[in-house]
Amino acid sequence: MVMTLMACTREGEMAEVVVSVCTPTLKSADPPDDVLEDVTVLVFNERGQLETSRYVSGRTAGTGPAEFRLRLLTGSRVAVAACANLGYEVHAESLQALREMRHPMAYPDEYSHGMPMTGYAEGHLVTQDGRLEIPLQRMMAKVSLRIDRTRLDGDVSWKVRSVQVRNAPRSASLLGHSGARNSQDLFSGGFIKAWAEADALNRDVSPGLSEEVCVYLLENCQGQPEGVFADVCSFLELKVEYRSARCHTGPGAYLIYRCYLGADGKSCEVLRNGHYRMTIRPEGDGLGADGDNTWEIDRSGLVMGTG
Repeated sequence: MVMTLMACTREGEMAEVVVSVCTPTLKSADPPDDVLEDVTVLVFNERGQLETSRYVSGRTAGTGPAEFRLRLLTGSRVAVAACANLGYEVHAESLQALREMRHPMAYPDEYSHGMPMTGYAEGHLVTQDGRLEIPLQRMMAKVSLRIDRTRLDGDVSWKVRSVQVRNAPRSASLLGHSGARNSQDLFSGGFIKAWAEADALNRDVSPGLSEEVCVYLLENCQGQPEGVFADVCSFLELKVEYRSARCHTGPGAYLIYRCYLGADGKSCEVLRNGHYRMTIRPEGDGLGADGDNTWEIDRSGLVMGTG
């Protein structure tokens, strides 16, 4: 997604600036990442004070590029920020105020205005033939999960019934990295796909390897899962119906897999615009550590016998 800035007069004069914000060409069904419903553009001077801002919403933005005509002084240096799909106009009298603002979500899959996105560039010199491109970043991370059953014993049935993000933040900073500030800044239950929505994990795209299921969450940068921050680290939780020759899950009970969301399944750095691909590889009877040894397993829902 690109914002283009074009100036067209001599240095030192007021220039008419055309700002064009275009939707990306990539598509995703859940949630759509090519929707542009509303955009706020803010321009700040070298002192970090707001020079001008514009807002467009509704059909105007949703049907194509959102364009703004601004007047800026050629030869000046400006910082330009864009905030998209927030559902409201952003008001900030200074760059510092914008940095301190957070975007809240009412529920984990609130995408009625498209996926929230922001972009920023600073120190841009407004010139006669200048062009500024600002790539917008999604404020959320995408997690793609699949199951590799090739190492399971032949008598094991291992069916996923739900995939859910736990400790998903309710809000994130508009600019810069951010994380949940405390336990009150977390959803009680995060983005979830259950039963039919999760059934792709029980269908093979190749022998023993399932299709993918995707879940989403706002950025949550917490470092390592230790100390006071452990309670606000985001993790993925799977509920699995299990059956083998030795034991099975009881009625309404599940074998539960949990793993921190991060680059290696151990850290708690879930970055905006990131795409995290995860694979569970249960081995043998499926009750020990998975092949990558990053998933914790809650076996309390198991009962002995074939049922």
